[in-house]
Amino acid sequence: MKTIKNIAILSPIVVYDVEQDLNFISKKGCILVEYTDNTRNELDLQNMIDITNNTNYEYKIYNKTKVNYLFKGVENYE
Repeated sequence: MKTIKNIAILSPIVVYDVEQDLNFISKKGCILVEYTDNTRNELDLQNMIDITNNTNYEYKIYNKTKVNYLFKGVENYE
């Protein structure tokens, strides 16, 4: 079982659609779950899906993106 290091909501974010070559803003953003083994999962709040391995969309932060930590764990977890 993986140990969670941080959980954060990032909003708003830029979403790049690879197939249509378009950028758009997602006001709801995404949830980022980081684990102690330096892996992470991304969850899209607008569509309510796991986007961790999604190759059709790229999610990017930009200058208006705010990070709201729901859980901030210890940095050096042993």
